[in-house]
Amino acid sequence: MKCIYVLPLALFALFIVPVKLTNPPPVQLNITVPQPLSYTSGTSITITADVWITDPDLDVKQFMTDHADKCKVCVQVTTVEVGDVLSSDAESEEVASDLLDPKYSQLLCDSLESPSLKFSGLPYGRHQLSAYLVYSETDKFSPVSLDFFTTSRQATPPKVTHPESLSILKQQRTLLQFARENPDPYITSDISSVPEPTVCSSSLSSSYPPSTFLMVGVKSSYDSFEYRDAIRNTWGKGSGKGSRYCVFFILGKLDPDMKRDSDDSYNYDSAMKAIRLEQHHNSDLVINIDVIDSYQTLIPKATKFMSYITSNYDFKYLIMTDDDVYLKVEDLIDGLMGRRDHDEPLYAGQVWEKMYNKKIKPNRDPSHRNGLSIEDYPMTDLPPFAIGPHYILSSNLVNFVGSNADILKGIGSLEDVSIGYWMLGLGVTV
Repeated sequence: MKCIYVLPLALFALFIVPVKLTNPPPVQLNITVPQPLSYTSGTSITITADVWITDPDLDVKQFMTDHADKCKVCVQVTTVEVGDVLSSDAESEEVASDLLDPKYSQLLCDSLESPSLKFSGLPYGRHQLSAYLVYSETDKFSPVSLDFFTTSRQATPPKVTHPESLSILKQQRTLLQFARENPDPYITSDISSVPEPTVCSSSLSSSYPPSTFLMVGVKSSYDSFEYRDAIRNTWGKGSGKGSRYCVFFILGKLDPDMKRDSDDSYNYDSAMKAIRLEQHHNSDLVINIDVIDSYQTLIPKATKFMSYITSNYDFKYLIMTDDDVYLKVEDLIDGLMGRRDHDEPLYAGQVWEKMYNKKIKPNRDPSHRNGLSIEDYPMTDLPPFAIGPHYILSSNLVNFVGSNADILKGIGSLEDVSIGYWMLGLGVTV
């Protein structure tokens, strides 16, 4: 189950269940949740899960084949304290410390194939989460509880679990703090463009362009400066001219209609100036692609980035990854260099369909950010695909996507599923 090159992120192992004749073999149910005793902004939380087999002699595919239809994941979230827990307001503190009856309690269940449980309308305060693996709708396996907090403040904790990245993240500033601490009178908030990145030396404009073996496209956003800087100071520090790999952070364009906030965190002019300052210091941002940055625009954000790098750089492979991933980049390069033929198409990553030995169903919940309507995708199963946090494409496949960025039709707003769909059309299996 473990990816060879990419460490799993934000997973919290909740269960180890005993072997019984009538029950599945020993497993761990790993659930993506806020870290215990940590803070998350807003009033909604989405919980997902996967299964790890704790017995090395057992196979997760066989487990899913034998038991997935008989198992489901159930999660209960209950509010135990109400109030904005980061507020310094005395009245809010008094409310937060008043342990009343739970103000919110909800139990949601989903199939074990690819559970996604969304809790909405949580009040600000402290909450207790209890999760169960339910077998044959009768037995609950070892519930384990943890606490987390919701707040109106910007306090979402880092999802990264690699200790080196965590130690750096704890010391990091926001983008606006970085800009305020590094003033430069020559950097303006000119909205016309942000300078192109120059971190990599393999530009095709050169007569004899050197080849960068691996391109790394990190999907990021304006307010994830801490994550970008953590990457620059950990696994990405070797990126650049003369290196075997080059890291780009893909942001897209900022929305000119960004709302203003009392602390300027959503002020378009100050945000543009800060982005230009970050580019001046690091020269690794790709922001001039013609896409307004949002979760709903992930598909054109990825395809137009592929168009950009195939038009400007010479390389062998591309890995697309999220900014909360710790990539063991040198190990990945060594593994890719061991391929016999680098011109043979390659599409690789973590494939749920192969891990679970089951077809993955589309999410039909219209309120879910990954929801697919019948009109958008009428088929009952999703195509085989490598999940979005990290997938690899050979340069010839990147060139196909980049060259056809304006005409390829995606599946909803699902970038990773769309890539799998297009590769299937080319006859390339993941």
